[in-house]
Amino acid sequence: MLPDWAPNVHPLVIHFPIALLFVAALVDAIALVVRKHEWVRTSAVGLYALGALGAAVAFLTGRDASDEVDLPAQALTTLNAHADWALYLVWFAGLYALVRVVALRYDRERRLAVHLPLAALGLVSLFLVQQTAERGGQMVYQYGVAVAAASGGDHAGMAGMDMSAPEAAPPDTSVAGRLDVLAGAPAQGAA
Repeated sequence: MLPDWAPNVHPLVIHFPIALLFVAALVDAIALVVRKHEWVRTSAVGLYALGALGAAVAFLTGRDASDEVDLPAQALTTLNAHADWALYLVWFAGLYALVRVVALRYDRERRLAVHLPLAALGLVSLFLVQQTAERGGQMVYQYGVAVAAASGGDHAGMAGMDMSAPEAAPPDTSVAGRLDVLAGAPAQGAA
């Protein structure tokens, strides 16, 4: 069911809550400007709720993924920090979405007095997303967790491309390259 390049479902799921929570904050900011259109604020609350749900799904799929992938010992601390920040995000986003739904339902007279601090509080979710994503990215790009090496012989989708050894780099004609030669360094390509 999963594509061959996906080690598990977690990398396919994580981008949805990230996008939903960022768009929710953006729509919430727009709702502060165009207050006469109640549907904009309602849309922001709906996006926060979907983002919270997506964060919970991403957390659960990440927990399952951590059991399935080969993990270098040095990445264990980062994995634990990633999981901790993800759990903080799930709890915050879930409770925040609940508060926003309740505020949307019962706040009819003091809209700006309630909406402005709640919108500002919603920015905490973006901080939590950033902290979680930072550790997730570190696991992939620094430790190579769940990254498959490219196959040596099969270059499907690259038909017509020359896959032979690259040619020697052209000589450096930049100003910095010329200054190196003037300083006594050998010219690039000179033996």
